[in-house]
Amino acid sequence: LGIKLILCCKNLRCNEMFSLKYDDFVLEGNEYVITFGNKKSKIKASFIEKELQILSSYKDLKDGYVFVSRNKNLLDSVTFNYNVTEIGKNVNIENLCPIDLKRVPFFI
Repeated sequence: LGIKLILCCKNLRCNEMFSLKYDDFVLEGNEYVITFGNKKSKIKASFIEKELQILSSYKDLKDGYVFVSRNKNLLDSVTFNYNVTEIGKNVNIENLCPIDLKRVPFFI
């Protein structure tokens, strides 16, 4: 789930931490549009529909779903970080183990 959400957001070109909430994903036709500030990212609905259906059961936690940051490193590598601790505190989603709920870097 975290990887898919990061893939959805990677073209937002943001160098600051931002939060993604369930309501930030707006369905337009067959695509979800994700808005951050004045920037938008689009992703095919079929790519993350199952994940969003899982999360929709926990809308009361939407203020803490996923936090993503994008950092440019030396040698032009980019690190994406996400944190889903808030989900793990309160719910038990299949294949989402609390021990893994920490900030995780992805390099592209």
